Amino acid sequence: MSEPNRTAGVDIPPPVTMLQMIAGFWVSRALYIAAKLGIADLLKDGPKNSEALAQATGMHAPSLYRVLRALASVGVFAEDEHGRFALTPLAATLRSDVPGSLRAFAIAERRTRRRSLPRMGGGPA
Repeated sequence: MSEPNRTAGVDIPPPVTMLQMIAGFWVSRALYIAAKLGIADLLKDGPKNSEALAQATGMHAPSLYRVLRALASVGVFAEDEHGRFALTPLAATLRSDVPGSLRAFAIAERRTRRRSLPRMGGGPA
């Protein structure tokens, strides 16, 4: 029961694996937000700060900053010492103008999952 998970020949302790699973929800949600807003497209010409991205998307700058920081923490975007965000190879897959773009899938998958999950405890779906 306490066997570590093996990924690429590296032992991952069960608590780390569980944290990754738990974090999967917020990562998925943050990816949906970034894809829906077209953040990767806005960064294709170079790094921008969250205020510029918020202005371009009509979003609340501090809230968008938190989403971008969360995605930077898992390697989707890169944040520099001036608080500007840039594309990484991972983020580039969310650009709408590249072959094999995953932007539409990120948007559609989040919508599909939200509708397909059962309502638990009578709360809003």
